[in-house]
Amino acid sequence: MYRNLSKELHFLPSSRKANCWDNAVIESLFSQLKTEFPCFYPNCPPDSFQQNSKKYIRYYNEKRIQHRMGFVSPKMYDLNYQNAS
Repeated sequence: MYRNLSKELHFLPSSRKANCWDNAVIESLFSQLKTEFPCFYPNCPPDSFQQNSKKYIRYYNEKRIQHRMGFVSPKMYDLNYQNAS
């Protein structure tokens, strides 16, 4: 069932078992989200959480610099990578 759904959605699931690197990126995002989101939106009511979380993720991808990416945002890192190719 999982493999059929992945084919239907056009994504390639990981074929490796118990590889910690498979989830490292999303775990890093969630770690930052849990740490920084309350600072940006301290009194966020539950009904606006989805809207505010989208704003935070946009900030995380487009403006927040990442040390591991050479002190640029993920969006800028991707653009630099594409231009280098």
